[in-house]
Amino acid sequence: MGNDTEPIRIGELLARAGILSPEEIREHLEIAGTIGQRLGQTLVQLGKLTDHQLLSVVEVQALLADGAVSLDMAVGAIRLVCNDGVCLDDALKQLGASDACAESSRLGELLRAAGLVTQDDLWRALSMCLTDSIPLGHALLRLKILTPQALADALSAQKRIRAGQTSISEAARELGNH
Repeated sequence: MGNDTEPIRIGELLARAGILSPEEIREHLEIAGTIGQRLGQTLVQLGKLTDHQLLSVVEVQALLADGAVSLDMAVGAIRLVCNDGVCLDDALKQLGASDACAESSRLGELLRAAGLVTQDDLWRALSMCLTDSIPLGHALLRLKILTPQALADALSAQKRIRAGQTSISEAARELGNH
């Protein structure tokens, strides 16, 4: 379902976590393809995942892409979120992720702390994420809430936080000064 050169997909993460079987993933991918949707959106509409669970899986994908968590930690976090109702930050902390990694797993929180988005902006963008199955950054750009440069700066700051190179408050202050 994936290799070392491509990102781990939602279906693979859910299958590895035992949330859905590979057969269920294939079935739901077929449904999604038939109706022209992404897998995550289809899983939410079919009641297989909640909006919160889908956002958590997408956040875990970003952490994996950044190299901030291992695949085993990502899978364990998804299990805790989907099976036990634990929030992603707490799940990551339970599994030994650094506080910086766990606390900075949400781009929206960093943008709010920097004063670059309002809570209403964030809710509108998150709603678009769930409807269109796109990352938060793309939604913020489509809605013209952020400029491409502001998003690039925020993503860069988020990576530095996850790597332990800066604190959340320091990164937010730097972003807010742009």
